Amino acid sequence: MNKLILHGRPIIYFDVQNKQHREWFAEFNKTYSWKHCPVRFMVPEVGDLITMIRQQLIEFYVKKEFGNISDRFCIENEA
Repeated sequence: MNKLILHGRPIIYFDVQNKQHREWFAEFNKTYSWKHCPVRFMVPEVGDLITMIRQQLIEFYVKKEFGNISDRFCIENEA
């Protein structure tokens, strides 16, 4: 059996709602290294991990600041 499987960092999905996950990604952005991250993030689709996390963070913070923009857009167009 592979040593990395037995002794490596746990592999998890990035959860934008989880503050600890966002902190680990912030640390990665400062150092450009996952060296201090105690987990490995998995990409659910085929693609790039960093791009996927950035897209999720953009959606998270836009919703946090402005709410659901599509709902506001529909209401403004009905008026």
